[in-house]
Amino acid sequence: MVKKIGNFNFIYVKDFYEISSIKIFHKLIKKENVIIIINSNETKNKFPIYKYLTYDETKKSKKYIRKEDRYNFHISHSIVNFLFMQWIGCEVEELPLKKGIFFKPYIDNDYQYKYNITHSKHCIAIIFSNLEVGIDVEYINRDIEHEVIIKGCFHKKEKERQLLNKIEFYRTWVAKEAYIKSIGKGLYKAIDTIYVEKELENYIQMYDEEEKVRQCVYIFEPFKNYIGGICINE
Repeated sequence: MVKKIGNFNFIYVKDFYEISSIKIFHKLIKKENVIIIINSNETKNKFPIYKYLTYDETKKSKKYIRKEDRYNFHISHSIVNFLFMQWIGCEVEELPLKKGIFFKPYIDNDYQYKYNITHSKHCIAIIFSNLEVGIDVEYINRDIEHEVIIKGCFHKKEKERQLLNKIEFYRTWVAKEAYIKSIGKGLYKAIDTIYVEKELENYIQMYDEEEKVRQCVYIFEPFKNYIGGICINE
C-alpha cells in the first residue's frame, strides 16, 4: 500500500520481495521522499534476515537483548542494504558503509541518496531521500512516567508549557529525535537545547538554541498507538 502526502511516499510492506517491485529509485530521482513502514509482528519468516547483512551488522545485532529489537534491526538493515546493492551494483560486503563526523552511518553512492532508520516495539520505519534526513517512531507507552522525562530532559520553555498528556509528550519527543538525527549529531546533541516553538496538527516547528535555526518536523501515525516524526534538512 502506498500513501502519498505532499512530498512523502509512505509505503507499507509485508513481504521482503515487495521491496524490489516498488519504484523507489524513480521516486528518489523525482526528488520525492520514500518512507517504508513495516509491522514486524506480521512479517515473521517473510524476510531473509541474514542474507543481506554484513558480517559486522550480524555481530552488532547480537548486542540487542530483546528479541524484537534484534529482529527489527535485521529487517531494517537488510532492506537498506538490499536497495543500495541494487542501485550501486555490488554484493553486501562490498557496500561502501561509512560514518559521518558524529558517527551517523551512511552508504557512499553516486546518487547521494541518504537514509535513516527507526524502530519501536513492532514498528519499523526507514526513510530514503536526496537530503539529510532524520526519522523517529515511538510506541505510545501509557504506563511511562513522562513527567519525569520532561523534568530531566526537556527545555525550560517546554517545562513551562506543562505537557498535559502522553500524546503531546510523544509528539514533542519524536520531533526532537527526528531533528537531532537529521543533523547527524545523535548522542552529541543535548535534547534540552531544542524546543517546540510552534505546533500544528501535522507539523511541529523546532528551535535550536545552539545553532540558532528553526526546522519543521512532520508528525505522522504509522500504526495505531505509534507516533512518528520526520525532519528533512533542505
